[in-house]
Amino acid sequence: VEPYLALPESRKYAAARKVGELNRLLSGKNAILIGPGRWGTTTPSLGVPVSFAEINKFSCMCELAYSSHGLRPELSYGSHFFQDLVEAGIFYAALYIAGGAYIMLVTVAAMLVNTCYGYVKWLKYAKEREKENAAKAAAD
Repeated sequence: VEPYLALPESRKYAAARKVGELNRLLSGKNAILIGPGRWGTTTPSLGVPVSFAEINKFSCMCELAYSSHGLRPELSYGSHFFQDLVEAGIFYAALYIAGGAYIMLVTVAAMLVNTCYGYVKWLKYAKEREKENAAKAAAD
């Protein structure tokens, strides 16, 4: 975390573009992305300023929480970026450093949200098919 945080802002944007290159190269493979702070932030001092298209091929994404440099960025829970991860089926985890020990918190809620989202999409699909079938039956 420290080496990234010490980079000037322009180098943080360059690092984000490199992540995008990795994303393209690793398409179709199972890969885990681990990095400092919030992925997809617009404020490079709080994390890595990638776009969703630059990380959408990874199977799992882990955000490392830190409290150095006087900052403790909130991670992606509840953000639009987080919702994109859930909808894309990208597994999300957060790694907190507490008292010199690493604590991994896996977001079970993300799996629940993903399951609920899939169920809602299925219900919508089923209702649309029901309407189409009813319209066909009425036309015959």
